[in-house]
Amino acid sequence: MQGIEIGKAEGEHNKAVIIAKEMFSLDFKIPVIAKITGLQETFVRSIVNKYLIMQAPLAQILNIHILPKKSIYCHNHI
Repeated sequence: MQGIEIGKAEGEHNKAVIIAKEMFSLDFKIPVIAKITGLQETFVRSIVNKYLIMQAPLAQILNIHILPKKSIYCHNHI
């Protein structure tokens, strides 16, 4: 019986995480998300940070500035 209760609790937690991600994508503020889902605000912040990292392009995550290649032509005049 105890295992079933643990499984239900984990399922509810996973649902809350999914709801928190969806709410953030709809521009809800973190304190509001925490209050509605029952998750701790610090945990919601960590979820949001992971979500943002997964959405960002790799160059942005690594803080790499990719510049277009410029062709350099050398003109010799006699």
